Amino acid sequence: MPHRHSEEKIKTCAIFRLSLYFGLSLKSGQQPTLLSIWDARDESYAMLIKDTLIDLVGPLLQRRGVALVELAVSGSGRRQLVRVFVDRPDGIAVDECAAISREIADVFDTRDPIAEAYVLEVSSPGLTRPLKTDRDFERVVGKALRLVVDGLGVAVGTLLQVDPDHLDVALTDKRARIERAKIQKATLHFEL
Repeated sequence: MPHRHSEEKIKTCAIFRLSLYFGLSLKSGQQPTLLSIWDARDESYAMLIKDTLIDLVGPLLQRRGVALVELAVSGSGRRQLVRVFVDRPDGIAVDECAAISREIADVFDTRDPIAEAYVLEVSSPGLTRPLKTDRDFERVVGKALRLVVDGLGVAVGTLLQVDPDHLDVALTDKRARIERAKIQKATLHFEL
């Protein structure tokens, strides 16, 4: 489900970005004051930027039939990195990632959601990426997983069923119902 922000939040984000650029703090009801860049890099600002980027990228990906796996913004100042991981059930080719990257760059250039310079990377998440969300697990039902589980250690088995709190997995000798809260890491398992 796409993230939605009110016009007020978007305006606040734009004002906050301007305040970063000029080194001013424009908090509601206050006059501008000088501030350090560290004060401005708070978590709520980073989340708002990430949500704004997801809102901009979502429709573009949906038109292409591509799922947004993850969007991450890291770094600060002139060394910001925006990573967009995309995929589809049958996989995604490098050429398509390049085309999506150009489209996203056009949208970002038009809408200018990030005040500072940034590097944009668009790629597939790879075969060994961690599985985290319901959607991640639902896409791999029937496939072999490698799980690191509290109290169980490493387990390899076929994912049978997913629910919000558990995974049903066919292990070598039995069927197990594993609490998702106890899963430290989950990836697809490949035997060579």
